[in-house]
Amino acid sequence: MQRASSGDLRVWEKVPAGGEVASIVMTLPAAATGGFQTWMRNSVKGGSSNERAGSLEYLGPGEGRPYFHLDMRGLGITRLSRTPQGTAKIEMYCEAISFSAEAAAFGN
Repeated sequence: MQRASSGDLRVWEKVPAGGEVASIVMTLPAAATGGFQTWMRNSVKGGSSNERAGSLEYLGPGEGRPYFHLDMRGLGITRLSRTPQGTAKIEMYCEAISFSAEAAAFGN
C-alpha cells in the first residue's frame, strides 16, 4: 500500500500500490473443463496467447445479491492438469484486476 494525501489538511489514506497480479488457479470437476481444454488447445496450436476477460462475483446469503465483483482482463491459460482426486486444475495469468463493492456488502 502507498500513502496518498487528499485535501488541504493532509489527511492520509491508504491506496493500493501498483504491482503484479499473481497467477489465478481454479479447481473444477474434470467433466466441466471442456471449454478450458479448447481454449488451451487453441492457444498452443495458434501460437498466440488467445487472451480473454473474466469476472467473479461473491454472492451474499439469501437473496444472492452480489457483495463484490472482480473483473479480470488479459487472462491467458498456462496450464491444465488433472489431480489424483479426479478434478482438474486450471492455471492462468492475469494482466489486470479491478474490484468493486456493491451496496449489499454494506448492508444496503
